[in-house]
Amino acid sequence: MSVTINTMKTRTAPPKFHDNCDISANDTLINEIDGFKSGFVSILGRPNVGKSTLLNRILGQKVAIVTRKSQTTRTRICGILHHSTYQIVFIDTPGIHAPVNRLGEVLVQNAMKSLRDSDINLFLIDAMSKSPNKDIDTIEEISRRSSAPLLVAINKIDIPKKLDFSALKSRLNDFCTTENIFLISALTGKNIDVLLERIVSLLP
Repeated sequence: MSVTINTMKTRTAPPKFHDNCDISANDTLINEIDGFKSGFVSILGRPNVGKSTLLNRILGQKVAIVTRKSQTTRTRICGILHHSTYQIVFIDTPGIHAPVNRLGEVLVQNAMKSLRDSDINLFLIDAMSKSPNKDIDTIEEISRRSSAPLLVAINKIDIPKKLDFSALKSRLNDFCTTENIFLISALTGKNIDVLLERIVSLLP
């Protein structure tokens, strides 16, 4: 069962909870107002990269599970961010990894299925990753499966020991432009506003 959290930008009303993540543009997103933008954004990445922390940071409240234990997001969690000029449905997916059992296979399948609904794909890379090549391989697969704009956010830049960002960015340029690559900290909020601004600019 997936969970959808409807959270107002003004925080004037409590979030509304739904039993599933089957949201269509016709019944949820506002598409008829001139100048109003709306769309679906899938948050993808390996386990423990900070997807749920990022979702919670963007929405301003805890709506997704945050833990060091892998594979805690077993279903797609949706959070809806409302603004006077846009509406975004964020889909927090299970971590993409090499499955070692049936549960792992289902989790990866669920994550990849989100690509069908996405207007924008946001892939997170852990700045502490010891195997960024695996992330590059996954990004290549996402690019093959989806024609939606791809954003890449290198998360956890608040931690001192990090990747060689210049070398990583060079490899990422094969799949996305420099303006779609971000250095962020979902924990502290660093550069989240810049990332969100770019997401809004790409909304249908």
